[in-house]
Amino acid sequence: MSYQQGDLLYTKIDNRFHVSKILRYDKYLGTYHICGYAPLDHRPTTNDIPNLQIAIAHSPVAAFPEAVLITNQPVIPDELNGYLEYLTMIDFAGYLQLTKQDSNTVVALANELYTKAYYLTDDKKYEEAIDFYTQAFEAFPLFHEALDNRAFAKMHLARWTSAINDFKLSLYLSPGSTLAEFSIGECYLRMKDYAAAKAQFQKTLRIDPTHELSREFLEKTLALMNV
Repeated sequence: MSYQQGDLLYTKIDNRFHVSKILRYDKYLGTYHICGYAPLDHRPTTNDIPNLQIAIAHSPVAAFPEAVLITNQPVIPDELNGYLEYLTMIDFAGYLQLTKQDSNTVVALANELYTKAYYLTDDKKYEEAIDFYTQAFEAFPLFHEALDNRAFAKMHLARWTSAINDFKLSLYLSPGSTLAEFSIGECYLRMKDYAAAKAQFQKTLRIDPTHELSREFLEKTLALMNV
């Protein structure tokens, strides 16, 4: 059975009723994009719908085995947050079209925020810089340079784990970046996780055997490990 945008469905699993709402349908991939609500202990009716709480902001699914249609209601903006976040990573052009934004305006705004953050970093105002790098990335979620620089600002504040997470997200957007790969290794080294640092510097050298900083930091790490 095919469903429409706005359809609310439930499935019964382990005596609980799980409600989902169709946000969009991708006809090319044959995939429904849904949000899911906190399960109920009783069979849901239209009276329950105003009180449903979103538990899964977005999930792509191919089918709904044994689902029961409750009703159809328009998709409201709050229900689209998870789907929009998904689009920023998977189909940014589709995200811009859905949110009615112009790509040139978005990129210009992101660059303006990035520049402010860059000068704040030069002034060693790292907290403020992090905020502006975050705004730049949120404006243009493919802006991996903003993530890299936000991570560097966090490194200045010794927030090693958070910086690593930023570099990993940057690598998701721009795979194979020796800058990000090396910097993850440096974070591990500063955390004194020498085994992880060693593995990371070796990984960077596999990507670029001429990367002298990775070679230098690998030797430093091996010395600290007494290898």
